[in-house]
Amino acid sequence: MSTAATAATASQASSKSLTCKVITPDGVIANEPVVYASIPAHDGQLGVLPGRAPIVAKLGFGLLTLKISDRQQKVFLVEDGFVQVSNNTIRVLASSAKAPEELDEQDAKAELAEAQARRVPKDHPDPIAEQERISRQMERAKLQLRLIRERDKR
Repeated sequence: MSTAATAATASQASSKSLTCKVITPDGVIANEPVVYASIPAHDGQLGVLPGRAPIVAKLGFGLLTLKISDRQQKVFLVEDGFVQVSNNTIRVLASSAKAPEELDEQDAKAELAEAQARRVPKDHPDPIAEQERISRQMERAKLQLRLIRERDKR
């Protein structure tokens, strides 16, 4: 096989998958080939397929779904950071990323109860920001509970 044909074949193979690296301050928690990724950007979900044009985006809060194959996927609850896509490589730099196996139902229920009980004091210097923190805490706990339920169905 000629060098050009070998390069073309390699290019076709690599164009069917991407490499996804999920990195937190604790280290690399995922580094594997994927066929699709759904990433929670700060302004909505970002879908990434092989061959996507380069992009850098602010990471939001939510579920990062990595489709490994037609029958297998991995999901992480990620929070804050950045995502970079270039040359069929996705780099997710998150301040926090947790797999469903790492989540504890009692902790998630306690976090939800605490968030639901919290109220913004009338004299709080920034009541809007405080209410956003409470809402995010509730959403985090609800997503954790959702992932735990899905994990326990398997």
